[in-house]
Amino acid sequence: AFEGCTGLTSVTIGNSVTSIGESAFEGCTGLTSVTIGNSVTSIGESAFEGCTGLTSVTIGNSVTNIGLRAFKGCPGLTSVSINTKNILSWFSGKTSIKEVIIGDSVTNIGLRAFSGCTGLTAVTIPNSVTSIRESAFSSCTGLKSVTIGNSVTSIGWYAFQGCTGLTSVTIPNSVTSIGWDAFSGCSGLTSVTIPNSVTSIGNWAFSGCTNLQNINIGDGVTKIGNRAFSGCTSLKTVSLGTQLKTIGQEAFSDCTAMTQIVSKAVVPPTCGMQALDDINKWDCTLFIPTGSLASYQAADQWKDFFFIKEGSENTGISRVMADDIQIRSGKGIIEITGISDGADISVYALSGQFISSAKAVGKRASLVTNLTKGNIVIVKIGTKSVKVLMQ
Repeated sequence: AFEGCTGLTSVTIGNSVTSIGESAFEGCTGLTSVTIGNSVTSIGESAFEGCTGLTSVTIGNSVTNIGLRAFKGCPGLTSVSINTKNILSWFSGKTSIKEVIIGDSVTNIGLRAFSGCTGLTAVTIPNSVTSIRESAFSSCTGLKSVTIGNSVTSIGWYAFQGCTGLTSVTIPNSVTSIGWDAFSGCSGLTSVTIPNSVTSIGNWAFSGCTNLQNINIGDGVTKIGNRAFSGCTSLKTVSLGTQLKTIGQEAFSDCTAMTQIVSKAVVPPTCGMQALDDINKWDCTLFIPTGSLASYQAADQWKDFFFIKEGSENTGISRVMADDIQIRSGKGIIEITGISDGADISVYALSGQFISSAKAVGKRASLVTNLTKGNIVIVKIGTKSVKVLMQ
């Protein structure tokens, strides 16, 4: 109808039109903005193909189908406002898009809806949306922030996979499941809080989030999937909820920086093969509910932790000389880290009786005392001394 009208600069399609035909505005190189009314249900193939000057599109709430190549060859398209009930993969791979406005009529963000839109920097998902489907925003490498509305119940497989620029995401208390690989490879994330409404975390859900440091998992989660947090090499602290029953195979593989796990489950969660193997059991303190010590000390993989403490999540660490020197005790052994290589360390009873000594190697030292929990000793490092309660 208007194919090749190069002088056309804007189009508003009123509410009497129900469909836009194939190639209707193809090659309208002067067209900069298009508004499609609420009566339109379909946009034909190549409808706006080759509209090289097009920068913004507004799509009404009745569109159910957009044909192939409808917006192909529109390199200047930077803004899309869409209010259809279901958003499908109409704009997948449009690297020029920097802004997406999702209207209040949208209930579903579909498969690969905005996958590969590398120019997209921020997304707000309104409260009308109930599901974010598979790969909806995968490989949106420029995406920095996502606000998810409080009606979303599921985050699909690969939904935000490879969004390397994503630094923060707030998961609302309406979400019940986080799919496989949902946030895998989001290397910019530093902290994640999973609300109490979530019951399961899928396989590889946060794998490869290399800058993730803190995870707080809500009390509703009963299962953590296989390799869910594998490759989170900067992960330091994890809080596990009261209802957690199962931790999948290699769930925390390569999480070598871990210093603290707080498990609120009275019964130790069952661990899949090598779920906790890569966590340094000397450097990571495990906090558990009061009265659960015997259960954790007998449970597979949990029993390997050297420092298991009941009750509140205090640090369990005595600091001496400087903030980077730490002393921990347990099972008759004193472990000291952050000291200079070759430093002399001695342990004495309160009476002054010599117990043990060692030299630091690799900025750490281990001293065997064979003392039971509750004994107090004096640890001397160079010219400094500190009292240590044996755990």
